[in-house]
Amino acid sequence: MWMDPMLSRLNGKEHSVFTGVAIVHCCSKDGRLDTEVSEFYEETTVTFSELSEELLWEYINSGEPMDKAGGYGIQALGGMLVENVHGDFLNVVGFPLNHFCKELARLYYPPRPEGLRRVKRDSIPAVDTFENLSDTEGGGSDPGPSAEGGRGGEEADGDRSQAPGALDAALNGADSRPPFPTGLLELMDGFKASKVLFTACKLKLFDVLKDQGPLKAVDVARKLDACAGGTEQLLDVCAALGLLEKTHRGYSNTAVATLHLVSDGEHSLLGLAEYNDAHVWGVFTRLGLAVREGAGQARGALGVTEEEEHLSQSREMTLQFMRAMHSLSKLTTHHVATAFDLSRFTSACDLGGCTGILARELAREYPHLQVTVFDLPEVIELSGGFQRGRRQTERIRFVPGDFFKDNLPEADLYVLSRILQDWPDDRLHKLLSRISSSCKPGGGLLVAEAAAEEEGASRSPRLRTLSAGQPRSPDEHRRLLQRHGFRDVRVARAGDLLRVVLGTRAAP
Repeated sequence: MWMDPMLSRLNGKEHSVFTGVAIVHCCSKDGRLDTEVSEFYEETTVTFSELSEELLWEYINSGEPMDKAGGYGIQALGGMLVENVHGDFLNVVGFPLNHFCKELARLYYPPRPEGLRRVKRDSIPAVDTFENLSDTEGGGSDPGPSAEGGRGGEEADGDRSQAPGALDAALNGADSRPPFPTGLLELMDGFKASKVLFTACKLKLFDVLKDQGPLKAVDVARKLDACAGGTEQLLDVCAALGLLEKTHRGYSNTAVATLHLVSDGEHSLLGLAEYNDAHVWGVFTRLGLAVREGAGQARGALGVTEEEEHLSQSREMTLQFMRAMHSLSKLTTHHVATAFDLSRFTSACDLGGCTGILARELAREYPHLQVTVFDLPEVIELSGGFQRGRRQTERIRFVPGDFFKDNLPEADLYVLSRILQDWPDDRLHKLLSRISSSCKPGGGLLVAEAAAEEEGASRSPRLRTLSAGQPRSPDEHRRLLQRHGFRDVRVARAGDLLRVVLGTRAAP
């Protein structure tokens, strides 16, 4: 049976598409026609998938290949044959438009004189304003003679004042236009940068570049088993965000990527990024529903659903949550453990202690402290995976249980880190009441929560990553603990993210 030999040869292989272009510039010189020829070529590599004979026959029978120089039309049905493209897509379609425009600009728009005035712009103008851009304040590239016979940009101040914007300013006594909303536009675009980061983390892009960079985009794509063109765009955006460095040799990690985005790094935040991508990103898309339907839905939209409050999700979801908490806690555990001198306590119980990362820091800082990590059975079961490569001290034990239902382990000091903000008031007070009943006089309660912005502070409010409640002020924390029998309540700042509160249980 006859088969198009060209398609058969391309099937499952990489090939190159070349286009040669010659630009003939004609001009009159000394009364004679003078020509200048500029030549270039463009190469694009195309990889075909390994296709069945039946699929190739379906394409041939469509009739599309019959008038195509290469035997396929990538811009139409032929696109289904192609696995990836590296280079100018339009070159495969038929003409390298981007290279052609750059060559025209080189020929007909020489470098600007250094003395030419430029308009300072706050950002890239909207697309519909491009045709009015120029290097001067006069407008287009050839605005025509001014009232004084000059070209645009050379007109006298008196004539320029007749421009509509200047006339408005003259009538109102000042420029009535509002400031350019740069910050607002950056806020609107912020989600794009987040998604780029999450995608790069999900693909383990930074792991690939950790030991092997710098690498070319096509090599990174091969290691990720991804499209070369899409990979190159992702790499370029990561470089623009300061996550990668780009040189003629290829792409490599920046210091911050190596420190925080490589999966096996001691200070890796990869788990936090993956949790935000897999879960928080999705629930924030339901924020409108949460606002309309009230507090219950709002808690879900901000990342804590009713099911998650009991960590009764699937094993994988629980593990994702634990990785995120573990990643974030790496930044804060030392600050929490050292916010106050806790040497007077001989035993501590970290309620909801998850992977035990804070317990290890407490044991490291206080050599005589015995620490219990108390969390749900499914969490305790998975916590062992976070102890690998770390010396497990005999002064730490993991106990399964539900702090709303089961008896709390005995301890001189109870610890709640990033717990209270996750609960409505009725559950919060129930938990604090249970702790107060279990805590002996002279014992303590250590609470670490997201810090509220100080009144009148100039810093912008922060969105908390894994909690849904509003942060409390120091006075609110004092009143909360005092309500449940804790006295001598002290408050301290723990790094940039948390506030730590320590209260002492008063005698009944």
